[in-house]
Amino acid sequence: MTRGNLIMRRFTCFILVLPLLFFIFGCQRSEGINQDPAIQNDVVQKSVEQEESSEKPQLVNQGEIPEKISIYDSSPSIGGVSIGELSGKVEYILGYPDEEMIEQGGYYGEPIQIWHYGNGTELILGKKTERVLEISTVSVDMETNLGVQINDNAGEALVALRQEFQEHQGLYSHEPLIGWFELGKGELLIINFDAAKMDNKINAVVGDEDVVERITLTSEWFYE
Repeated sequence: MTRGNLIMRRFTCFILVLPLLFFIFGCQRSEGINQDPAIQNDVVQKSVEQEESSEKPQLVNQGEIPEKISIYDSSPSIGGVSIGELSGKVEYILGYPDEEMIEQGGYYGEPIQIWHYGNGTELILGKKTERVLEISTVSVDMETNLGVQINDNAGEALVALRQEFQEHQGLYSHEPLIGWFELGKGELLIINFDAAKMDNKINAVVGDEDVVERITLTSEWFYE
């Protein structure tokens, strides 16, 4: 076989193999680029969901609309001040007291600060804890969230409160105390129809013309 024939045979083989190489290379490239549309859609969808979840906060009970909250679901308060409130928040709500006294505390369990305000409101705070232990008022400006206000008719106020709360019976009383209501967690609401009786807060028989003259939030432990 001459050298020319050998070269011609090799060239012919190369021409025959070349289309096959192009076919194999094209199939491999097609597999890498043209993936199954279903797989591509799934990948895109997961990417979108991840972006949305990272941008939007997840809501608890999403789609549920809560019922209207009753006034009795919030912490009992007078003028926006509740038992256990810190002194700094009291100052923010009511301002600084017009008069301040410090006493040993006795049955309050710690020395106390007594804050007097010009509108007839008095707060007792723990000297150490700096938290409200008791709040009492005769001011019509000090509204409560308990369904009773200063100057309300006494009989009507008692009827309304008895529908919501149980009247308190002390350790040394034989029957429930009129106008003393248990609010839960040891808290008491006391409504008085004679503001002059500040010492014991005990109400006598309620007359038709009597009105609420004093409202007090306190703890049952201070009066047992």
